[in-house]
Amino acid sequence: MSLVAVVAVVGGCAHVGTDIDRGSRLEQLRPLAEDIRRAVIARDLDALLRLARRDIRSDPTLVDPLRRDLREYLFVTVRDVITRARDLRVRIEDIGRDDQGVRWARLVFFDAATVPESAVARPDFLCDHDLKDAVAWTFQDRGTWEGIGYPFDAFTDIHCSPD
Repeated sequence: MSLVAVVAVVGGCAHVGTDIDRGSRLEQLRPLAEDIRRAVIARDLDALLRLARRDIRSDPTLVDPLRRDLREYLFVTVRDVITRARDLRVRIEDIGRDDQGVRWARLVFFDAATVPESAVARPDFLCDHDLKDAVAWTFQDRGTWEGIGYPFDAFTDIHCSPD
């Protein structure tokens, strides 16, 4: 069974309806989701980049040429989904572990006023709704949670294969 939580972000506070066990590593994604929401609203690229993959965080040559595109993607497209939501929720999805034992999880930000939780839970949801009704960011647990790439999986097709 997959561990899933839905975090309602209301007035800057995270209220949780969850089946994630207290003390689990996945529970640490709750406050992280709120930090991410605040950084997107504040247009704080540096705060979001601190959650990116380690090599991206430490090597400016991986960010500087893409900074303009990242800003547009994050603070136009992603910010639009987050700020226009009437009932912003964050679904924490346990993706499982890879063959090296590293746990993967995804934060899916969506408007519960327009998209039911049952729809967000469908495996193909992001293929149809990513960047319209929802935005997502995939993380790995490497002692701390870090993005698998750029913020909100920019420049990837991880949520839905192009095939």
